[in-house]
Amino acid sequence: MKYQVNNYELNTATRELSSKGIALSIEPLIFSLLIYMIENPNRVLSHDELIDSVWSAKQISNSALCAAISAARQAIGDNGRRQQCIKTVSGHGYRFIAAVAIGQQDALALPEKPSVAVLDFLDQGTNDQGLLLACGLTVDITACLARLPHFFVIARGSAANLQLLSPGEISQRLGVRYLVQGRTQRLANRAHITISVIDAIANTEIWSEFFNRSLDDIFLLQSEITTSVVYAIDKAIEQAEIDRALLLPVLNLNAWEAYHRGLWHIDRPTIEDAFVAHQFFSQAVELDANFSRAYAGLSIIHTTKIFVSAEPSIAEDMALAFDYAQQSISCCRRDTLGHWALGKALFLSGEHHRSLASFEQAVSLNQNYAHAHLAQGVVNSHNGHDSQALLNLNQAQRLNPYDPLQFSSMTMRAILLVNQGEFEQAAAISVNAADDPNAFFTTYAVSAACLELVGQSQKAQQYAKKALSLQAQYSVELYQRAFPHTNELIRRSFIQAMYKSGIPLHSDWHD
Repeated sequence: MKYQVNNYELNTATRELSSKGIALSIEPLIFSLLIYMIENPNRVLSHDELIDSVWSAKQISNSALCAAISAARQAIGDNGRRQQCIKTVSGHGYRFIAAVAIGQQDALALPEKPSVAVLDFLDQGTNDQGLLLACGLTVDITACLARLPHFFVIARGSAANLQLLSPGEISQRLGVRYLVQGRTQRLANRAHITISVIDAIANTEIWSEFFNRSLDDIFLLQSEITTSVVYAIDKAIEQAEIDRALLLPVLNLNAWEAYHRGLWHIDRPTIEDAFVAHQFFSQAVELDANFSRAYAGLSIIHTTKIFVSAEPSIAEDMALAFDYAQQSISCCRRDTLGHWALGKALFLSGEHHRSLASFEQAVSLNQNYAHAHLAQGVVNSHNGHDSQALLNLNQAQRLNPYDPLQFSSMTMRAILLVNQGEFEQAAAISVNAADDPNAFFTTYAVSAACLELVGQSQKAQQYAKKALSLQAQYSVELYQRAFPHTNELIRRSFIQAMYKSGIPLHSDWHD
């Protein structure tokens, strides 16, 4: 950053002071003091604030501070008599009053991975609790985003220095695309918090939310909002990156853009989408041989093929799913997606305990990873741990209440109700899941079985036909392959009901 004050220029990148192109001598401490005052203009800066912000030591005498202020004035052509730049506010501190111009500086190049800066939250009140919450949210959200290896996160100190600039200017100075900003306000014993994410290059707001909460426990409030916000930011930026990548020519994609193009296809249950996603993920690892998330995507593609395909042999896909998942983890052990991919492959191979361990590792790396909580629920519901499965599903729902794959969670809830003999409730919730426009063929098959269990055979047959219309070779055998249970006796009646509704026992492998 370059600041112009009168005929003087201060360059924060080189920490140089110059006048009319001539470099001037200045002590590092005086330079830091000037920069802090310039970046906090037109407000009284107390002795304590200046000492805390500029000096590393805490015991600084008033005479030493006064001497530093005098040196700062002299450095930019001011003095204690004129006070044209730094004004003394008797008994309170100092105020920087000179006009400051922002000098031109070359824009930093954007990293390939999604880049984000969290700006200091602004408190619009005068209460200490509001200031504490604003600062706490800034620090916690920055720290949580920095734990996610698929983000490039600017250090808080750098982001805090640019509050007065426009989003576009901040983006250029920091070399980031996305900015997180927020405001807090205290009203009686309640806090109102507004948070948004801006694509600073496109000059658009891609996500925004507000919270109105009690201040009874400010640290619990801070933790709850941070958890909710970090997950939402992660998903909002991921979707924005997907949307942006879809507009780019395929031949011009970098590794991250190719990865995000693949993500667009990954949750679509067709062989065609799996093939296209595989191409994009392969392109990503060709461009970056250590791209952990792209290897995880390739693993997920092969487990998806097992889920949607009616091919009799899955050995090759299982082997590749394991290989890619392990390669993902070896590239980056902190990336949750690699552990999630391995957990999915382990579940399909019937290794439920090891699968749970992988999903637990994913959750330990990112407590906000809703899909890992959902995956734990799926495994536990097929491992005889119904009560734990329900807790997992509830946590996934809490973290991602508007998940486009919500029907999957509802389907698992229906299966849990079947396990407990609550067939009427299971039928009702399974029908709701099937009514979701994004529902998979498996969802209709589960609904057919649930309806058959409550004696609604005609309706069950309709749902079975819908499942077969989406996947002509679907069968009970394929359902069991995609959702292996540790004890098939537990779900015998459910499997029989699925068959009775019209889903064949075996696929016709020759068609």
